[in-house]
Amino acid sequence: MVSALVQEGIAPEFIKALKAQFEGFSHAMGDTMSPNTFLGPLADKSQYDRVIDFLEEGKKEGAEILTGGTRKGDKGLVIFSYSIRPTLKLPQPFH
Repeated sequence: MVSALVQEGIAPEFIKALKAQFEGFSHAMGDTMSPNTFLGPLADKSQYDRVIDFLEEGKKEGAEILTGGTRKGDKGLVIFSYSIRPTLKLPQPFH
């Protein structure tokens, strides 16, 4: 998890550009043995469940999920079983 402080005047454009980058990463997810893969799955079900719980708790506290936060692909496929799309989350609704 990484946090960033952004000047209010440029925040909307910064967020828009960052969201586009995160959505682009989703296409680079897959089998960690492939040279075309940039992001692989989480280590196991326990880690997957912990990340999903973290995201759900954030939503309950008013966080806004701008992109990601969901399983990538079919949970029956081994390479995507524990894959979560790259997630961009604002701690509270951005005005």
